[in-house]
Amino acid sequence: MRACPGLRPYLCVSVCMHSFKIVRIFSRLKALQRIVMAISNTVYPLFNTFVIFVVVVSVFAVLAQQLYGKLMFEEFGTFSRAGLTMFQS
Repeated sequence: MRACPGLRPYLCVSVCMHSFKIVRIFSRLKALQRIVMAISNTVYPLFNTFVIFVVVVSVFAVLAQQLYGKLMFEEFGTFSRAGLTMFQS
């Protein structure tokens, strides 16, 4: 398998060299490097927060489906509808 399918070999080398130029620009600009490092350091905590949010919404969606599923079927009839309703509110 080639690294750049559909391109001629000399174009593939050109594309690879262009990507190295971008990396070189990042290494020279310290301010941009600090921004990229700050963003990459916040990805993991944001992912953890998102997981906790999904768990909480799922728990309340199950409760809402059990309590209000027969009364308001359009909003809480199934787990997916209840989850969507809980996410929207």
